Amino acid sequence: MISFPILKSLTIENYGLFPPSQKQPFVVEFRPGQNAVIGVNGSGKSTFINIALRCLTGPFNLPSATSETEFGQVRARVTSMPRSDRQLFARRVADGAEAGIATLVVGFGEETLEIRRRLSDLTLESCFISDEFSKARSSDSRSINDEEPYQAEISRCLGVASFFDSLIVFYFLVFMLEDRRALVWDPTAQRQIFRVLLMSPERATEYAEAQQDVISRDSAVRNANSVLSRLQGQLAAAKTRAKTIEGVEAERRLLTREANVIRDQVEKAAHNRLQADKERQSARLDRLKATEVRESIVRELERIKLDSLGSLLGPSQETLRYVVGQLLAEHRCLVCGTDPSPAASQIDLWVRSGKCPICGSTHAIPEKVVPLTDAHKFRIERLDRELELADKQIAEAERRIALAVEAFARADAEFDKLERRRLTLDSQIVEVLRKIPTERAAIGSRQNDVESLNNVLDSERRALKKAENRFRKIVAEAVAQVEILQDEIAASFQRYLKVFLRESAELVYQTVKARVGQGGASFDFPEFRLSMSGGSVAGQTIRENPREVSQSQAEFVDLAFRMALMTVAAKGGSATLVVDAPEASLDFLFAERAGHQLAAFSKAKKQNRVIVTSYLPSDHLLNAFFDGITSRSHRRERIVDLIQAAAPNAAVRADRRKYEEFLGRIIAHGERHETR
Repeated sequence: MISFPILKSLTIENYGLFPPSQKQPFVVEFRPGQNAVIGVNGSGKSTFINIALRCLTGPFNLPSATSETEFGQVRARVTSMPRSDRQLFARRVADGAEAGIATLVVGFGEETLEIRRRLSDLTLESCFISDEFSKARSSDSRSINDEEPYQAEISRCLGVASFFDSLIVFYFLVFMLEDRRALVWDPTAQRQIFRVLLMSPERATEYAEAQQDVISRDSAVRNANSVLSRLQGQLAAAKTRAKTIEGVEAERRLLTREANVIRDQVEKAAHNRLQADKERQSARLDRLKATEVRESIVRELERIKLDSLGSLLGPSQETLRYVVGQLLAEHRCLVCGTDPSPAASQIDLWVRSGKCPICGSTHAIPEKVVPLTDAHKFRIERLDRELELADKQIAEAERRIALAVEAFARADAEFDKLERRRLTLDSQIVEVLRKIPTERAAIGSRQNDVESLNNVLDSERRALKKAENRFRKIVAEAVAQVEILQDEIAASFQRYLKVFLRESAELVYQTVKARVGQGGASFDFPEFRLSMSGGSVAGQTIRENPREVSQSQAEFVDLAFRMALMTVAAKGGSATLVVDAPEASLDFLFAERAGHQLAAFSKAKKQNRVIVTSYLPSDHLLNAFFDGITSRSHRRERIVDLIQAAAPNAAVRADRRKYEEFLGRIIAHGERHETR
């Protein structure tokens, strides 16, 4: 049985995007029910929930083909993130998150995991597992600090067969982020979800293996057909022995297998080279921007100091003013030529303090001349801090450039080596294929190469048929599991969706025939489709893709489908749902209904948690989401306030009070509603 993750808390340490974490651990407790991460655009809401996701997944993704081809046909494997992608959190802060640590406490049924990762590169620091977190020192508790045993452990806790299946649950159900796929309109993704959720881990693994076997066998049949069509009619009798045929075929298979491996490696090396080049260009751009900022700060500092110098020396001291100005701006003495002058820093300090720049004394200021003001001093101090930050950013960019140049050189050399090997193997394969017409005739003087290839093709077809029969049997089990639960899934979907949608809508279940390879047999797969009414049609019609409904309807139809799948698959257990910015493109009534829909899932089970992010476009979604929570303190403890906790951007610095007042009205709304 699936045990969906229950996110309990996230602790962030020494991460500049959230300044409180640099003084003491920034601890966020996720309460049962409704939780919200609130902040202005660019304040780090998506970063915050992505940190929680990456604590679970580490530096691993589903295969990149999932965004380009049918997800239902990918090989069951996880892929490591390129080094540059692992620094997604490091890029957001000046120090590269060198000391940043994130700790996620997450429950799976009776077990609790405390996962610690470095924010600089997602490296696993430790994973502490206990049957009850409050008894962390019990003999049943254990700790691991290596990715492979961690992946096995979290898959076991989740109740799935592999880490690949764990990532499917995290990416397709638990976390609904900006790059989310619409499950209700993706039948191939539905197949994978049903495989993971409704089959035992052992049978789910057999399903994936059987499917891959069908795809491989189908490819072998098509390749044999291709060879047969090229050589048909061209082969003559030959006198070599049958063993030679086996040897040539064995050589061809070995070379082809090696060539396939090399092609994968060439593709990976090309990708690594491209990523290194992107990182190099990105770091150079960051260095250029930081240098420009630094130059601007230096010019502003010089201007303020020279203005101040004019005030302190008086308008008649032009020569002296020019000499001292050069000491302040260039640290060079025009009298003796010393560069840099040892007196420059002392004169700079006197000017900042409003003292005489020649002897350091506090003297009377000429009438009607304004000395260096407190505002100037404050601005100089602020510019000094910004100058220090710019220097850090330039140094970090230089470090990244050096690493990227080194990585590009390694990747380029690896690509060149692999490409040469690939060309050599292709030439060898061509030479082996040229032998086949002669060597095939060795099977017998009365058989030609076409007959032999037909025998090979028949053998491959029999193997394909066997693989198809095996896969069909396992798919039938998956179909049976879905059909047992189809009414429950459809009813749960409708309960959640009717909270949001005024149109009548329902899930229609059916089995559809589809191939998993480019040829071969079709299989009956389970599939749910959306049937919905509309203003311009009579009754309900099947909506074939998300373009046939509005953007907001598509979002929350798919959200209801995810809620239904987790509710049914959990079989009474609880779950967490994380949704990034659900209020985009919603009017105020739809926003209210969306809030109620999200709240409905949070209340479906006692320990359910829903975590949403909001950039405060209005108060309608959040007030509906928190409906029933009337106490200010109870609302506040469920809100991660990034207006306060995140590093302030320009919008917050300019309008902090307005944002705080707006959030305060949301927090106080429950009490006003209760009073009425």
